[in-house]
Amino acid sequence: MKSAGFMALFLTAFLFVEGGLAQADILESFEEPGAMGRLRLGHRASPANAKEIDLDGNMQPGHGNGGLQLLPTSAAPHLSLTLPETFTRDELDSRGAALLQVDFFLPDADQPVPNISVMATPKGGSAYAMYRAGFDKRGSIFYFSYSDGVTPGPILFQTQPAMELPIHKPGWNRLQLLLNDDDTIVAGMNGQSASFCPLFEGTLDNLLGGVMVSHTDILQPVVLDNLALLFTDEDELPEADTAYAVTPRPVESTPREISAPPPRQAKPEISLIDTNGPLYWHDDPEAAWAETQRRATKCLILFTDSSSSGHEHLRMTIPGNAITRREFERFALLKLDVSDAIGKRNAQKFGVSKLPSFVVLARDGSERGRLKVDAQVTTWNEIQDFLSRYFD
Repeated sequence: MKSAGFMALFLTAFLFVEGGLAQADILESFEEPGAMGRLRLGHRASPANAKEIDLDGNMQPGHGNGGLQLLPTSAAPHLSLTLPETFTRDELDSRGAALLQVDFFLPDADQPVPNISVMATPKGGSAYAMYRAGFDKRGSIFYFSYSDGVTPGPILFQTQPAMELPIHKPGWNRLQLLLNDDDTIVAGMNGQSASFCPLFEGTLDNLLGGVMVSHTDILQPVVLDNLALLFTDEDELPEADTAYAVTPRPVESTPREISAPPPRQAKPEISLIDTNGPLYWHDDPEAAWAETQRRATKCLILFTDSSSSGHEHLRMTIPGNAITRREFERFALLKLDVSDAIGKRNAQKFGVSKLPSFVVLARDGSERGRLKVDAQVTTWNEIQDFLSRYFD
């Protein structure tokens, strides 16, 4: 149990829950100093942005009540930490399903949920091959994704409105990812499975369990605890126990309980430039450039303002068919919104003032061409003609 002094700053969190769980195969609770030497650091994580802290208030490690603070930035947009030992699919036949968990804390009811995910990634494989389950878009969606590290973008990507899952603000929350021996996967939070689960996917193997935190336009440190791999004979997520009960506080700060998901609306037609549409657009220039080099192709950058009439014109102009999709997939795709600090900085760097605009870069970083999109004027034929000039 966390020490009593912790209650003054944060709420108490435990690792174990009732029912069906065996002893943890591996657990990092950050109680002993030196966790950074026990974990594998990836995706720009370093001692400069991943620090052990004491949760009782003095923010120093080694006082018996440890946690971890991660601070992603525009210079280091993705930080990941993985447990040191692997597990294989074959082990699940005898040991039970693999349950990966990590706890994170939200200190304020008004604070956005960070872009955080629990992950499983093959040891020795591509840094972009992984299963991930967590939050994106300032915590507005909960998602599961599977990427093989070769194919551009996720091969499998499912989402659910985050408001349909129980989120404790303020309080500790637990992300969970369950890999069963029949190759089904269940993702969720605080014991509640996502509506799109179970999923069937059994490709990745020899896996390391871990956590990833990504940068948003808000500089936001993320406090973690209890990164664990456990084996269980259950095929569903364990319910959250009393460890997640909140301390007494005024009624107005009590999290809103959701008795049932809101009725689903008819799904609108999804454009090829929608973030969660048929195409995967990077929002991280470094990741897009890595794909450009890996595929020996060109990079297509879309500078836009997603709230503008020009963006809506572009969204409605580009046809969402398979032929058009294949034309875009000839490029590594990067979408930069100027409302975001990264997008604004890069628009200034490239001298882009008219939005939306497409810019094509060669593998050596030189600009090959650009197209300014005029709202209500530019046609798909003009865009298609522009793209075709740079097909390899």
